Amino acid sequence: MSASRAGSAISSMFGFGSKPSGRSPQPSAQFLEARQASAAAVNNPTSGNPPSAVSAAPDAPSTQQVPPGSVPYGHGAGYRVPPGTANGPILAGEVSTQPAAEVPVKAHVRNAPAKDRAEKSLLPENVSIELLLSEYRQAQRSTTFKVLLLGMLSEAWIRSQLEKRTALDRATALKKIRSELADAKLERKEARVDLFVRCYWVATLLGGWRPDSLSSRQAANSVPFSVIRLFPLLLERKRDRDSDRWQLIPAYAEAAKELWSRAVAEKLPATVVDQEISKILPARAVSIRKLRTVRLSVVQRLLARLKPEDLPEVPRLVTELQARLNRTAAA
Repeated sequence: MSASRAGSAISSMFGFGSKPSGRSPQPSAQFLEARQASAAAVNNPTSGNPPSAVSAAPDAPSTQQVPPGSVPYGHGAGYRVPPGTANGPILAGEVSTQPAAEVPVKAHVRNAPAKDRAEKSLLPENVSIELLLSEYRQAQRSTTFKVLLLGMLSEAWIRSQLEKRTALDRATALKKIRSELADAKLERKEARVDLFVRCYWVATLLGGWRPDSLSSRQAANSVPFSVIRLFPLLLERKRDRDSDRWQLIPAYAEAAKELWSRAVAEKLPATVVDQEISKILPARAVSIRKLRTVRLSVVQRLLARLKPEDLPEVPRLVTELQARLNRTAAA
């Protein structure tokens, strides 16, 4: 038989290769016999051919006796898989007499929540003059946070100088900072070092400002710099033999705390805060000091510093001054 005839015979036997017609093709007798033999082999596991690992699920529950102490397994996709065992299939009709194995559970958690860590303090352990210059150089705008930060660092450096053996007093330490700022071409901010330090103490004493607590800094940071710079009038520096600390003036402490609370809660402008502080503080009288007499040697030194073109005006000024003194004495 030729190859073409053999292919046609096989195709016709299994119902393939025929031309499509109006009705569905009928399976051949050989195909029906092969399908019946396969079904008989599946239903009879004791036959010569081994059953397939994946077989169809039985239509009715098995009536086989389950040995005592065994664990019945649920039906899967054509085979039974006991829980806690390997993925190997168990043939239909088999029952395992072994107890279910325990599934190990990992003791660790992959994405464990991070523990609360302490906030990083704004105040470093060692404050150097180079660090001060760097922070002053970065202060492009006089925001409240930047002012308080500069005041804190300046105060920390001043106190470190006081604690050293070759100590500088506060006035000399302030002059040192201003001198370094002037050399670094930061003259625009050099004269405000003392004001920044005072503002830092205002926020510390009235607002509880702390470098290691963000929540304690929120209230003070909400107050504008134009407002916070008015409160140092209510502070004083207490200088003892062994201490140098800032404190509220005892006579105005309660009024200062109340005004600070209002400034934070009501967001008072600088004009209102200035008026309230004027009500707290008494009117200050300016003492008029009498003019001290000046020796002639002092006048001579001053005349030596005059420009040559101004020297002819000196006799005229002396004559006018003498005439005014004579009129005053006659009156």
